[in-house]
Amino acid sequence: MIVDKPVTRMLIVDDEPNMREILSDVFSDEGVSVDTAADGAAAVSLLGKHSYDVAVVDLKLPDMTGIDVIREIRRRNLSTVILMITAYSTVDTAIEAMKLGAYDYITKPFKVEKLKMLIDNAIQGVSDKAQRFGEPDGEGFDGVVGRSQQMRQIFEMISDLAPTNATVLIYGESGTGKELLASYIHKRSLRANRPFIKVNCAAIPETLLESELFGHEKGAFTNAVARRPGRFELANGGSIFLDEIGEMSLAMQSKLLRVVQEREFERVGGTQTIKVDVRIIAATNQDLVSAIREGRFREDLYYRLSVVPITLPPLRNRKEDIEELATRFLRKYSQETGKPVTGFSVEAIRILKEHDWPGNIRELENCIERAVILSKGQEIQPKDLYLNCQSVNDGTLSSRRSRAGAGLDLAEREAAAEWDQEVCSLEELEERLIARALDQADGDCDQAAELLEISRELLLEKMRKHGLER
Repeated sequence: MIVDKPVTRMLIVDDEPNMREILSDVFSDEGVSVDTAADGAAAVSLLGKHSYDVAVVDLKLPDMTGIDVIREIRRRNLSTVILMITAYSTVDTAIEAMKLGAYDYITKPFKVEKLKMLIDNAIQGVSDKAQRFGEPDGEGFDGVVGRSQQMRQIFEMISDLAPTNATVLIYGESGTGKELLASYIHKRSLRANRPFIKVNCAAIPETLLESELFGHEKGAFTNAVARRPGRFELANGGSIFLDEIGEMSLAMQSKLLRVVQEREFERVGGTQTIKVDVRIIAATNQDLVSAIREGRFREDLYYRLSVVPITLPPLRNRKEDIEELATRFLRKYSQETGKPVTGFSVEAIRILKEHDWPGNIRELENCIERAVILSKGQEIQPKDLYLNCQSVNDGTLSSRRSRAGAGLDLAEREAAAEWDQEVCSLEELEERLIARALDQADGDCDQAAELLEISRELLLEKMRKHGLER
């Protein structure tokens, strides 16, 4: 193979013995481990035993369709590159299979060299896409990974819905990765090369949200010195992600309803109706059904948004994914910081899996970043995780400090002193993270708060605490 990333294992699914034999011989001669299957059942059995870099699947099989095999491959492994073999008469079916995640197809009869070229192009294309989107080769986007049953079901659902224009509503606690999942859906859709525009409805003041979403005309209000397109215009042809949709006021919900229904609106202060072709992906950490009962959310808007609902499970319910996520973040931050941290001790992994993670994936990422920064060796140890500091804000800190006086033995006093030292390290880390976000945002507090995924008010409070107001 000519690509930089070699293919090590390949699955060939075809009911013609000669085709299986020829392809197996050709790729085996190049050092590829090749498995073959004469029908769908044999392919599914192999998929349960091995993970494949490439799968070459004939669309016409004796016991099931190649589409069914492709679905099974995608359900088990999102990174497998799939090439299809098809007769000319079934090209339409092949195109449909590509929408499900196949990379390309080749029609019979074909030359083996052409198939090799397609595989090379496919592997290189996936590698290039991974670099564009900031993801490691062969793995999902940061945070959108997992081998747990809940995540497998979500991946399977996405393989069906991503190529469509269906509106998606993502539920999940804070920090579960709702924005990442929305991006994941967009990048696997037919709109992947078009804009993906994100709007945090909770971070934009009510008085500005309409202008942000729909734009405004010159002179529409004070300081409106020029026409400005809104987020929906910017997303035309692509997707728009409306995060924290449950925070939107009833008045704005009414205006949004029209856009969801008609895909049209007017800019603030304007009379021209603007039509857009936009896929809407919304997210919330609230129970919108309860919000409807309480009169805080429009029922008609809810049903328009919830065409395809997806619920992201909290990290405490998918603990089998913690080690994989932690390893991902370890690689990311060891590379960013230049520190040669290569793994976790057995005890550190145990502690990570036992923690409840109230902040979900966001908390885990912050924990690993902190551990990489503060670690002294190549392996993360339990003391580097600082998970016992989670109670700093719930009153536990003061109670533990109060025990550091007379009446405690030397070991207890040393433990209390170590606790204070850990808190000081965390305070320093917090100050550094805020300073870095402000630097990246060129001093823009709204943008810095968005980078840190906290409210502007909380950011200002933290800035005052650390003397960073200027």
